[in-house]
Amino acid sequence: MPVPLVMYFAINILYMIEQLHNIGIIHGDIKPDNFVLAGKFVENHSCNLDFLSHGLALIDLGQSIDMTLFPKGTVFTGKCETSGFQCVEMLSNKPWTYQTDYFGVAGTVYCMLFGSYMKVCEECGAWKTGGNFRRLPNKELWEDFFHTLLNIPDCHSPSPLKHLREKLTVEFQRTYIRKIQSMCRRLIVLLLENKPSKK
Repeated sequence: MPVPLVMYFAINILYMIEQLHNIGIIHGDIKPDNFVLAGKFVENHSCNLDFLSHGLALIDLGQSIDMTLFPKGTVFTGKCETSGFQCVEMLSNKPWTYQTDYFGVAGTVYCMLFGSYMKVCEECGAWKTGGNFRRLPNKELWEDFFHTLLNIPDCHSPSPLKHLREKLTVEFQRTYIRKIQSMCRRLIVLLLENKPSKK
């Protein structure tokens, strides 16, 4: 997927998850399969970042956790069944809360950038992806994005989502705002061309 579209969707994904977390909900199953483009995407001719008309919807709240139902300071140690979507805390047997969603956001954005599922490894005490960022525009921005989401110090660390969203938004508006409309239209055409016909 072209970088401007990835950045556009990443900004909207960060905002969605930020809003869920603000009301104490951990989605628990963030992955590319759980995002769908709805009709609003087709209707949003300006492709603006108003966080309402982007048409991207997060589905499948079957694994979600309502943190308001637990005592303050509750953490979890269970592991999800899908090995490729276990956050780094699960991989290293550490407690987790919202980190599972941060990992899911990173994995989803990685999939859009590189066209494959994210694999992570620990190197010199820091978790990183196997992605080659050298050829990407905004290389440092993307490296910081993934480093931040994969290396949350502990369960009580402040959320990085708003800060990352604001950084991406500044770069998006500076570099890609003029390109996004035509890219969104091209994506719509591709989606319509590949839409399964009803028989």
